[in-house]
Amino acid sequence: QAAANVAASNGSRVSTEPNWRGLSMRTPPEVTAYDGIRAKRVLSRLRSSQCLLVGPWIFLVLGTLVSSVHGAHDRTINPTGGSGVLQTVYQSAAFAGPNSTTLVPNLGGYWGPGLVSAELLSVLTPTASTGPDLTGPVAFRCAVTNGIARLWLDDHLLCDESDPSPPPDPSAAPLPPFVNFTRGQQYFLRLRFARNSTAGADLGSVTVGWARVTPGAPLPPAAAFNPIPSAVLTAPEATHPQLARIALQRDVGTGWGSWWRPSALAATLLPEGATVTVGLCQLSTTSCMDPAAEFTPEQDRGQEEPRSDATSRPGVYAWDRSYWQLDLSWRGLDVSLEWIGTNAGNAGAKGQELSVLATVSSGNASDFALRVTGSFVFGRPGTIESTPPRLELTAGGSLRNTVVEAFGGPTAGSDGSEMQVGLGNGRGAVSTTLHSLVEVDAAVDAARTAATFSAGGQALPLLLQRTGTGMQSCLMWNVIYDPLETAPFVQVSRSFTFHPYELFEWDTFFGSLMLSFDRASLPLAISSVVQVIKSKTLGPNLDGHGFVPGYSKGGRWKSEDRTERPMGAQILLQIWQRWADDPAAVPLRWALDLLFPDLLDWHNWLWTARRGSTGLGQIGSDPCFVPGTNQTQRWCKPSWGMGQLQGARFESLDNSPMYDAPPGYELWNATTYRMNIYDVGQSAAIAAECEALAAIASILGKTADAAMLRARRATLGQLIVDKMWLPRLSVFSNLLTNGTAYPRISPTSFYPMLAGVATDAQATAMVGEWLIRKDRFCVPPDPTAWPFSNRSGCYWGVPSISADDPAYLIPGGTSGIYWRGETWSPQVYLVYLALQRYDHLPIVRSARKGLCAQQQSLMLAVWDSYHHICENYPSAIANQSAANFDCTGNQFYMWGGLSGFISLVEAGLFNSTSV
Repeated sequence: QAAANVAASNGSRVSTEPNWRGLSMRTPPEVTAYDGIRAKRVLSRLRSSQCLLVGPWIFLVLGTLVSSVHGAHDRTINPTGGSGVLQTVYQSAAFAGPNSTTLVPNLGGYWGPGLVSAELLSVLTPTASTGPDLTGPVAFRCAVTNGIARLWLDDHLLCDESDPSPPPDPSAAPLPPFVNFTRGQQYFLRLRFARNSTAGADLGSVTVGWARVTPGAPLPPAAAFNPIPSAVLTAPEATHPQLARIALQRDVGTGWGSWWRPSALAATLLPEGATVTVGLCQLSTTSCMDPAAEFTPEQDRGQEEPRSDATSRPGVYAWDRSYWQLDLSWRGLDVSLEWIGTNAGNAGAKGQELSVLATVSSGNASDFALRVTGSFVFGRPGTIESTPPRLELTAGGSLRNTVVEAFGGPTAGSDGSEMQVGLGNGRGAVSTTLHSLVEVDAAVDAARTAATFSAGGQALPLLLQRTGTGMQSCLMWNVIYDPLETAPFVQVSRSFTFHPYELFEWDTFFGSLMLSFDRASLPLAISSVVQVIKSKTLGPNLDGHGFVPGYSKGGRWKSEDRTERPMGAQILLQIWQRWADDPAAVPLRWALDLLFPDLLDWHNWLWTARRGSTGLGQIGSDPCFVPGTNQTQRWCKPSWGMGQLQGARFESLDNSPMYDAPPGYELWNATTYRMNIYDVGQSAAIAAECEALAAIASILGKTADAAMLRARRATLGQLIVDKMWLPRLSVFSNLLTNGTAYPRISPTSFYPMLAGVATDAQATAMVGEWLIRKDRFCVPPDPTAWPFSNRSGCYWGVPSISADDPAYLIPGGTSGIYWRGETWSPQVYLVYLALQRYDHLPIVRSARKGLCAQQQSLMLAVWDSYHHICENYPSAIANQSAANFDCTGNQFYMWGGLSGFISLVEAGLFNSTSV
């Protein structure tokens, strides 16, 4: 930290070396993170194009270092499908810029000196016709010098190594101890290495070895690991869906955006990592906002992690990142901040345009300045030079440089990485391509107008425009990038987690669906869907046939014990149905090819691990025992409640009264690790997923899989109708495993309609007796019945437990009220789809339209007042004062936009039919 505060010798230029949390700290060029590691170096000034490294790791040369140069951002991949590994080497640490691609025989290599990155891709077949048989439990080991390396096998992270080693991270989760390779199966290998320091003349290297292991026994010593034989490695064919995935995610992760999760005030250029962070300084006190402080779009508005004495209000954020806006308040000054980015139409290379305009709306502007700070994030090196009114960020390697020029009031610089722009005239601006405040003003005006929410350029009525703007803003503000995912994705909320990020299963799927509304954001939607499905666990046998976890944090820590209700195939199919026939949209067929095997693995796991003896669905939480042992040794980082009732609650609805045990009944089965309940929501969700998977299988020509899945849906659907329908109450209900009905009715009772297994008579009865009754789920019977004249009791509709349940709005469990009566937008959306499916029934159709009117009003009641989008909303207006109506959960949580999304769907602006 002391070094970070030392100015460079010329007093104006600083270099950045990445720390291990992803934020480049300011350090003088002579101080590097690599000093003092000479003893670790095993490669010394290797200059030849081919070498043999001899030692405990006998490793052959990986190929010739090729010096051919392609275009600045060209990533030319020429897959041959031949034996070996496809290697692309970049003249930067960012996996971008001038590069060369060669076919090499082995996985690993040495690169450098200087800034360099390499990506190696191969298909591993454990039982190739020649070479050793790798089936069974096999461990991998990676040795790294002078850089960072990660190895994924079918997106399972097997190695995460760096030299020098980072400080210990107490929150880190262990990597899988081994992989149980399956005979006849192929696995996609992806190795990434980055040398992000210019210190020293030594090369960086990665060696990858494998060894057979005994489950439960200590891993063998390093000398026992051998190179992966080239006979089992094949370069991917040009049609391999992983190559299409990599290309899409490379393209979508390019340009300016608020990619860096810690600060909504930062604009980052990918892939360079150059970051321009704005804030405020008060001249009379010489105090400034900290550019390194975490800051959210809804800062200090009651979110879970308060960080600053400033407050903010998020505004419009365009699908293509050409415009985004935020109101900032600090020490009596209110400022509107507007960014224009990648596609704003300014001069310069794609992705290189950035302008920021600050407009004072109230306060003593003459006492404040706009603080503009440069840095490099995501471990990307670079230098920053401040010579006001210019700030220059020079990216390491052969990448784009960024020069920011300031306009408005007088400028000053306090150290080598920042400058200040006076706001005395009420305005200040910076730009990478424009040359005056007038030009910035005009460009921002044009971008602001173009960012108005529309449907493919079609102007919308004001009510739908406001609805779409709120949904869009929350989604786009929560799109981030993280090197551990190698791609952009939508995060649940910037303020929800202390971890680098969290991919929640349900949440990310629903966010991806809404992101697919517009053609410009469709690639972000696909990238997010891919990342959440590819977070799939290795499974209880560590053989790759696992499930999509309930959450994944930081690339390593996953809920190895549990999933959430399956939605992946249903969401992927809805996105396919919207865009497959649009020639202007990005191609999607490769995504079906890539993700269907993972979705089928997830479904097969559910079919065996989450159904009881009756064949109906259950929820549970499994301990992650090392397979092949006596099942006492866990290998993973335990999740909260793992192997216990609370863990199973998290697989469904956390603290729902549905899972309050009846008096004298043992709800948890410590032998099966499941609740002693047959769950109607889980059963119907599995049936609905069967149907969607069958549809995808048919698209892909997998007729046997499609037939099997349809048969499963028919079997499970009949069981739901036969065993879970309660005629006396006119509703589907959970059952205790002793056969007794347990009617704690929640919106999950409507999921058999979502799966299409309820009869018309059952659908009619449930809507009439439950959905539109004011004392139960209080949905207006038609739009003309909204708003309700009686504002007492349930008001906003679809509470997470029926309003006549004794636990309605009574705190309980670990989370207060939460799932005990608040309104949750994902449940609203699923009930909407359930109603949509029975559109031919008049009572159902009119209730669906009433639901849209009610939920649109709910979302806008909060958005119009605070620009919040809620994790959950109050279901009873009496819980909130009319003047302070706000979220009951996290206040900028992207799935809350579903309450408005259904009105866009109802207006015919998305798919017209449900799955």
